[in-house]
Amino acid sequence: MAKARKDPSKPKKTTTAWMCFCNANRKELLDKGMKVTEASKELGKMWAELSDEDKEPFVKLVEKDKKRYAKEMENYVPPPKQADDDEDSQEGKKKKKEKKERKPRKPSGYILYGSDQRPNIKKESPDMKAPDVMRAIGAGWKALTEEERGEWNTKAANA
Repeated sequence: MAKARKDPSKPKKTTTAWMCFCNANRKELLDKGMKVTEASKELGKMWAELSDEDKEPFVKLVEKDKKRYAKEMENYVPPPKQADDDEDSQEGKKKKKEKKERKPRKPSGYILYGSDQRPNIKKESPDMKAPDVMRAIGAGWKALTEEERGEWNTKAANA
């Protein structure tokens, strides 16, 4: 689905106290010859060191901006939405393919063997990590005779 276009006439959202602080102090740091990334890091440090009293002017700016935004939103009328299922709006767009219904796979003999052996291995060695458990299951499967493997594969076929 395509991203909806932004309405240019919609009022700009409010900013945060942090952004007001940055806007007030960024130019000073950049004039000192700092790169933008360095200035951003420095602004972060400066903001973290400010007390709540020092942050208060920026909080007041935000409150003022919230009032401005609320007032502008009262008068804002969003443009009418276009119907998505309209044929003209769908022209040139690829139609989504319907998802195929997938059936669950039948487990193999190895998977059934592993599911059966995992609790026994974990009981014998509770501290064993998952990769080591898988290695032990693989080694056990390799050690089985063809008849024993055949039994597990028959169980899998019947599952």
